[in-house]
Amino acid sequence: MPKKVRAILEMTSPARIPLEQDIPVINSLDQPSEIKVTLTKGNHGDYFKLPNLQGATQFKAKKGLNNIKLVFYPDWIGESDAKLVLLNKDTNEHFEYDIKGVGEEPLAEEEIIVECKVREAKKVPIKFRLPEGAMRDFEVTFDLPNASGPEKFSVPYGSEKDYPLVITPAMGGEFTGSVTFTSQDGVYYWYMVTYRS
Repeated sequence: MPKKVRAILEMTSPARIPLEQDIPVINSLDQPSEIKVTLTKGNHGDYFKLPNLQGATQFKAKKGLNNIKLVFYPDWIGESDAKLVLLNKDTNEHFEYDIKGVGEEPLAEEEIIVECKVREAKKVPIKFRLPEGAMRDFEVTFDLPNASGPEKFSVPYGSEKDYPLVITPAMGGEFTGSVTFTSQDGVYYWYMVTYRS
């Protein structure tokens, strides 16, 4: 009787941080087996990839343990789902994975530490980079004391552009806060900044 196994796989990662998971494939035969691979993508299913298959829909599994690498790479916050089916054509073994992905709030793009002097303006360029695509416009907000800079900032995709942050400490001490770039669709990038004066 053909063997059929079902499992649920849950993956959680901050937005824009890839998470890898090995999916085991065991070939109990003495010779290589042909494995058919079907990845059906549901809600935000493009966040799931099988990079070591390079687009192939089948592969030869050697005797013993083989692994398929599954990558969850959420572009943004939210839930994703997909279904992965592996069929051993030689033994008719059928493995089905219901995959759930959760993209959590993004981590800071960078942590910046700055040495300043009291009441002296310090320029702190933030290197901001976007992947390939068109221009994107951002609103810039601060919760960093005594920080200033343009409230609007535009960056072409696929390029790096410096945001001209200026810090002017009013008193001595160490202060930490963030600079956040938010696009019209709510996607944001943020930087943690600490300055000492």
